[in-house]
Amino acid sequence: MGFSLKKEVLTIKNGLTMTGGDWGSFTQLFFDNLSTLIGALYALQAFGNKTTYGDIAVSTETMNLVVWERIAPGVGLTMVVVSA
Repeated sequence: MGFSLKKEVLTIKNGLTMTGGDWGSFTQLFFDNLSTLIGALYALQAFGNKTTYGDIAVSTETMNLVVWERIAPGVGLTMVVVSA
């Protein structure tokens, strides 16, 4: 009798089931994390406000580039890879 990883994985996979409560918890967690992420990204854009930060403020174009073209896709890809 040897150890078979494939057999163990199939045994675990066949034992997993998703009920209505599981799906409800999953969607609640997903939307909670999504709203937190969107709130944090919009908060980051405040660094482009020259009246608040004066000379150290970042330009709006640079902030939009960093937030929406670098951070958001990176976090989105990470969420997909980690949850898979």
